[in-house]
Amino acid sequence: MSERVRTWCESHFTGIVAVAAFLIYAATGAYWGLSIDVRAAEEPAWALATLGTLDLSQVAHHDLPWYFAHGSGLFSDRFPGAIFFLVPGYWLADLFGVHEFSTIPGVLSAAGFAAATVGIMSAVFSRVVTTNQARIATLFFAFGTGTWTISGHAPWSHTIGQFFVALTLLALSRERDRLGALTAGFLTLTRPVEAIAVVVLGATLAWLRKSWHTAICFAMLVVPGVALLFTYNGLMFDHWGPSSGHELGGEIAFSPTDLPANVLGTLFSPWRGLLFYYPFLVLVPVAFKAAWQAARDWERAAFLAGIFELLAQLALNRYTGGDTFFGNRLVIEPLTFAAPVLARSVVCVMQGRRHAFMAALLTAGVFIHAFGATVPPF
Repeated sequence: MSERVRTWCESHFTGIVAVAAFLIYAATGAYWGLSIDVRAAEEPAWALATLGTLDLSQVAHHDLPWYFAHGSGLFSDRFPGAIFFLVPGYWLADLFGVHEFSTIPGVLSAAGFAAATVGIMSAVFSRVVTTNQARIATLFFAFGTGTWTISGHAPWSHTIGQFFVALTLLALSRERDRLGALTAGFLTLTRPVEAIAVVVLGATLAWLRKSWHTAICFAMLVVPGVALLFTYNGLMFDHWGPSSGHELGGEIAFSPTDLPANVLGTLFSPWRGLLFYYPFLVLVPVAFKAAWQAARDWERAAFLAGIFELLAQLALNRYTGGDTFFGNRLVIEPLTFAAPVLARSVVCVMQGRRHAFMAALLTAGVFIHAFGATVPPF
C-alpha cells in the first residue's frame, strides 16, 4: 500500500469503518424470522409512512400479541422511538414504489443507525485513548459486540437507544454538556427504563463536579424528550405516563425479587451470559482500578449510568430478553455507556503481561459475533 493511500485511509478511518459496517450489517441482517418485538415496531412504522396512520386495524398482519384494541383502532404497544425512527426508511420505500409491507426498509434502517453509532463511538474513543487504540476499539465495537448481532441485525428499540447513548457520550466528551443532556432526554423515547440511566448520569456528573448548575441544567434539558414520550402516550392511549401501550396491553411485570437470578444469568448463562459473548470482560477487573482513576468525570458518570440502567432492566425483565436474536439485547445500552471506561481497562491490560491473552479474548469475541450474525437462525 502506497504511503498516499495509507495516509488517506488513516485520515478517513471513521467514515471507512462506518460504511463497511453498514454494508456488512445490511448483508447479514435478519430479513426473515423476526422477533415479534421487532415486527411490532416495523408494521406501525410502515403504516404511518404509507397510510398516514398508526391504526393497524386494516393491516393484514395484525395477529401479534403486542397489538391491542384501543378505541376504534388497533395499535402496537411499542415505544415511539422504536417506531418513528423507522418511518423515513418506509417512506423512501413507498416513494420508490414499494407499497406493500416488507422487512427490508426496517433492517436497512437498523444497519444505517448501527453504522452511524459505530462512527460516533469512533470519535468518542479518540477522546479516551490514543489514535491507534481508538481504531482498534472502534473495530471491536463494530464487529465484536451486539452492535453487529442485535442493533445492526434488526430494528430493535436498542438500535435507536444505542445511537442516542453514543450521541450523548460524544457531546459529553467534547464538553457539550447541554447537548448531552438533550440527547439523553430523547433516549427515553426508545425505552423509558433509560430514564434511570439519564438520572444517574446527570446526578453523578453534578456530584463529581460539585455543581448545582450541572444538575439543574441536566434536569431542564432532558424534559423535551420525556415530554414527547408522555405526550405520545397521552394522545395515543389516554395514558399520560411513561409506559406507552404496555400498561394497556398488560405487559409490565415488575419482579425485583428475580433480580439476583437475573444478574447471575446475565453474567454466566451459556445462552445470554456476558462472559460468554464478551470474554474480554474476564480480564477487565485486573486493570479496572487504574482505568477508573484515569477516567474523566463524564466517563465515570456514564459507567455508573450503565450499571444502574442494567440493574433496573433486570428488575423489569427476564435476563433472557426473549428469543430470535444472538447475544444479550438487554446489555446493549449499558455496555455502550460503559464503553469508554472499558476501553481504558483493555488498554491497561494490553500494556501489561497479559496482553497476548487479552488480544486472544478480543479476537474470540469477534469470531463469536461473526458466527451469530451469519449463521441461521439468528
